[in-house]
Amino acid sequence: LRRALHLPEHEVGALAGVTRHAARALGLTDRGVLSAGKRADFVLWEVESPAELSYAMGSNPCRAVYVEGRER
Repeated sequence: LRRALHLPEHEVGALAGVTRHAARALGLTDRGVLSAGKRADFVLWEVESPAELSYAMGSNPCRAVYVEGRER
């Protein structure tokens, strides 16, 4: 993931904390990662870094929302 997104290690850890690790902590084995056979709920954001999501006030960087693998 780090190489694919070109993220610093601390951002990779933060992303894992709210995806893979959060799902595991809640016992949700069908989500938390994007892979075959898993539930594909995710959002595509037009940002350079995940940090931008916390201060994008007045704008909406959301470009697409997918629920169970289908765009909404």
